[in-house]
Amino acid sequence: MTIINQHTNQSSTRRSWRHAYPAIALLLLGGISGCQTMTPPTHTGHQSSLVSPSHFAKSTLANAIGEHLSQERYAVATYRTKVSPLFSPDDIDAGADNLRSSIIKTYEYTLNQANHEADSAVFRTLDDYMTHPELPYLRYDDEQAGKEPQTVINRHIGMSEEYQGVGRTIEQIDNALYSCLLVNSHDLDTVVRQNPAITSGDKAVKQIFAQVDTCIQTAHDDLRPVQTQAQGYQLDDIANIKQCAANYRTGIKQALAKNRRHAILDGQNYDDYDAVYRNFDACNTSTKLSLDPYAYINLQYTERQLNQRFIRAQCSSLARQRQQALIAEGKNYTQHADDYLQNYYNYLICLDDHTSQILGADKVITQPIQSLTQADEVWDKFNDAQTDETDSNKTNWLDQYKKMKQSGQVEVGTAAIDDIAKARQGSHVYAGMIGAMLEQAKQTPAQINAQNTYYYDHATVTTLSHHQPALAKWDYLIDMNYQSATANYSVQLPISFNLGQNKLTADVSAGLPILAMMMPQNAPLPSEVPKGLVDFGMPKQLQGVLPLAVVYQAINEANIKLFESLDDELFTAVDIRQDDFAKQLGATSAVKLHIDAHVIGKNIGMIGKYIAQNLKQHIDTHPDSYSDGQLTQAKIHALIDDWLLINQGHHTNDVGDVFMLINSILPINLYGSGYYYLNAQGKLIGVQTVQTLEEPMQQQKRQTIVQTRYGKAYFDKMPLAGQFRQTFANNTAVNGNAWLTKLKQETMLAHKAAQYRENQALLIELDQDTPQPSDSTP
Repeated sequence: MTIINQHTNQSSTRRSWRHAYPAIALLLLGGISGCQTMTPPTHTGHQSSLVSPSHFAKSTLANAIGEHLSQERYAVATYRTKVSPLFSPDDIDAGADNLRSSIIKTYEYTLNQANHEADSAVFRTLDDYMTHPELPYLRYDDEQAGKEPQTVINRHIGMSEEYQGVGRTIEQIDNALYSCLLVNSHDLDTVVRQNPAITSGDKAVKQIFAQVDTCIQTAHDDLRPVQTQAQGYQLDDIANIKQCAANYRTGIKQALAKNRRHAILDGQNYDDYDAVYRNFDACNTSTKLSLDPYAYINLQYTERQLNQRFIRAQCSSLARQRQQALIAEGKNYTQHADDYLQNYYNYLICLDDHTSQILGADKVITQPIQSLTQADEVWDKFNDAQTDETDSNKTNWLDQYKKMKQSGQVEVGTAAIDDIAKARQGSHVYAGMIGAMLEQAKQTPAQINAQNTYYYDHATVTTLSHHQPALAKWDYLIDMNYQSATANYSVQLPISFNLGQNKLTADVSAGLPILAMMMPQNAPLPSEVPKGLVDFGMPKQLQGVLPLAVVYQAINEANIKLFESLDDELFTAVDIRQDDFAKQLGATSAVKLHIDAHVIGKNIGMIGKYIAQNLKQHIDTHPDSYSDGQLTQAKIHALIDDWLLINQGHHTNDVGDVFMLINSILPINLYGSGYYYLNAQGKLIGVQTVQTLEEPMQQQKRQTIVQTRYGKAYFDKMPLAGQFRQTFANNTAVNGNAWLTKLKQETMLAHKAAQYRENQALLIELDQDTPQPSDSTP
């Protein structure tokens, strides 16, 4: 392998591009043997008053490439790869993680620690609770208060699937009722805000009242059969659900009565009406807090989380009792809305007091509440105060990173994973897995050396190509070789691109065995492909519509224009006196071209613009080609015009910027340079590219050297030159489009057959589930 040590140092301005675009990089760096016809460019660009030496290097290379692309040519390219550690042992970065890995590991560590702390603080486990199944099944609030409901069941019954099934049904009915009343409450809010003087006698209000009645009646009907199976707390829940809903229905009718104390419900007077829903919400809260042992054990609640719910349950129960006391005193929303508003305010005060006493939180109510606006502010502060944050979430990223490194979790690997998994009782068996995988992905020097010793040192890819610009035809032969003391194989893949005839021809002999293993029912037999050649043409709907020769010409033109538009400083004349490859070629000079992600993106942007421009010109000069079929000239024109319009909205440099953004996101770096060798007449006679793929997560880099020689004399010396000519001189190719069409039809038929079988199976299953009529005669 020839490595140009004195020419491969990267400048400080070097950017990297991603592995997603290697073909384009090869086209620009060294694969120009496959480019298309172009006349040499005439350089009439802007001449600055100060011209750097790089400008002359650029001009020389651009002229050479322009001449090169206009001529018939033969090329031989050789690819060799070597892997090496990303850093040397004494490098300042040796042993360090890249930023992306550090962020991932720290995030995972933080999450695992938070889960571990939460699990360690779980109030009660199932095993602990069921140690005495004969004890009463008490909700957390009753257990803390030391009281029992009127009907008591034991823990064995309470934790049974039958009891919990009834509880889930009650919960579903309650949620459906709550949602139904909430929707109608919103509708009623809209009506009242639009007409603050509206009363319960209004048609719109009556319609909403009727919907509320329907919601409640539906819930009663659903609860009736469930009530016969209910036990213990479930009986209280059913009674509370009914009571809260009944109080809401009565309350909205009272609040909108004609003789209410405020005829106009606007401003703060609107609170008289809104107090009804606020009290309903406070009343209904206690049935939704998951204070049953079955719920809080399965949800793994901590004592703090249970205390938060205990506080709301207690205050909700007090609010419901006070509301019932107001009703017993004969007070209603029509004339005594203040009392009901105060009941809701007292509910918030209760939450604040109990949170301070039980959880040790600071009080949020510092002055009397006099409106629902103030109540909403208190509620927001109260929710913020109850946010259950662990210490891990409160610390910053740097603190967590330090803890992660000090804990040795990542370095220890499986031991740390086992410890966390055991601590979490099997609920998070994959804790720390990502960090361990990132560690496993790192390649040791021994592993890297093994890759070279057993593969890369013995593997070579050679390509032979013949480009005929006049015919828009490019013949290509890929030769993959592996030679070692224990193994020796060689695989060739000939491909011919005949863009003038809109077809591709490939020798698939080497691929037939693989195809036979993957798709034995569809793979052609060797006798069906006697010479191994298969032709693939354009789809029928695109034949005559998308001329590849025009696209081909546009790509080539874009590549030439790219060289003219690139910054002069990307081109450098290099000293080749110690360059072995230059001596082999007989080169007298060389120019180095550096390409980064921005240049790759700019090139793609230019190709897109030139294709659109050239296609429009072709359509205008060949209207007869678009008179029939689905894609008429008008439709094609509309598509191209839209394309051109988009092109007017961005610069090719903008596409380069997008590629730079992609470059910064992907976890790999691909960078390199191309060395273009010229003879004494200024003609291009060879190219050498040096490409390096950095893989920070694997802590390795792959360097690929591609050496391309131009000229028929060297081409004819290659052992495969005869096979190359013989392969492409053969015109007995099989129609690949017919094979693809047959494969597509068979795949569609198989899919339809599978669908039919599924439908038939479903019909049989439904038929079996349908009750059959009795054979007995009445």
